[in-house]
Amino acid sequence: MSDHVFIVSFAAASYTFFAVFIATGIHLQRKVKRFLVYSLKAKGTIVSLENSVSMSSGMLYKVVNPVFAFKDAQGNEHRVRSSVGEDPNIHSIGDQIDVLYLPEAPQEATIDFKTLILMSRICWLAASISFVFATVILIFLS
Repeated sequence: MSDHVFIVSFAAASYTFFAVFIATGIHLQRKVKRFLVYSLKAKGTIVSLENSVSMSSGMLYKVVNPVFAFKDAQGNEHRVRSSVGEDPNIHSIGDQIDVLYLPEAPQEATIDFKTLILMSRICWLAASISFVFATVILIFLS
């Protein structure tokens, strides 16, 4: 009986992961769609590189977050720290880059839009795998 409880608990945990990945995937998908529809494109420049730490699989890694400056459609200059750290660093100070930003929220500008799309796809894939895994476990228990 304890094996049965363990397996059902494992399936429940898989469904919980499914819910978390679905919620994250939906959030990222909405953000991607909003950017695709409403964002404006500007030319920007990498003005500094900030070192930070990122955690992945329980390990800490040094990453570099580029800080970039750009002017919006009204000519106002903005400085934004990229939310996605890079390892290895692919930017240098002075690099010219394309910036996507929402006119109502230029402080949320991004230079790494493809990463947002990739993260969204990874969440959908992880959600699918979690759902299938939990469902197969429960089917075999029946």
